[in-house]
Amino acid sequence: MAREKRAFLIPSIKHASAAFVCLGVLLCGSAVWAWSNTLFLEGGGSPDASAGFKVTYSRDLGWRWLESGIGLVSPTLEAGVGFFLEDGSSDVFAFEALPLFKYIFKTDSSVQVYLEGGAGGAYLTEEHIEGNDLGGHVQFVDIFGLGCRLGRERQHSLGLRFVHYSNAGLHEKNEGINYLHLCYGFAF
Repeated sequence: MAREKRAFLIPSIKHASAAFVCLGVLLCGSAVWAWSNTLFLEGGGSPDASAGFKVTYSRDLGWRWLESGIGLVSPTLEAGVGFFLEDGSSDVFAFEALPLFKYIFKTDSSVQVYLEGGAGGAYLTEEHIEGNDLGGHVQFVDIFGLGCRLGRERQHSLGLRFVHYSNAGLHEKNEGINYLHLCYGFAF
């Protein structure tokens, strides 16, 4: 029994190590870039009545694509740590990293609207969330959102994000789970 338990932990340790390496590369590597950083606080829920909260670090890469009179595409990298509340306890943690692409609408005002979307990897500490069998710890995370930057220097962000976790068929079970998050960000 002890040997089976130890064998079960080895893949989990490998997956957790991979998640931490991805987050470390993103966070440590970003220190040499000269573009803006944003720290997001997110919170919301799912139709399954579980609540989720997340702290996300976002790094604007400074690249601008498809620029027009209407707006432009701006890629960012994000790394986040979140947890899900199940029956009043915070026992499921998520570690994620992903590229995110924002379409930023041009404006001369202090309010700037954007659409965002992206997909990346996530590691969840549990395979079940509110009865949904996610099939494994390694998941993909998809994010689609709408938001705006506010303030004289547009240093504040408010947004609404749809967040989806699933394993894209990596495991036999793949029920997935969806969240709707409200988020606040502060650029520094």
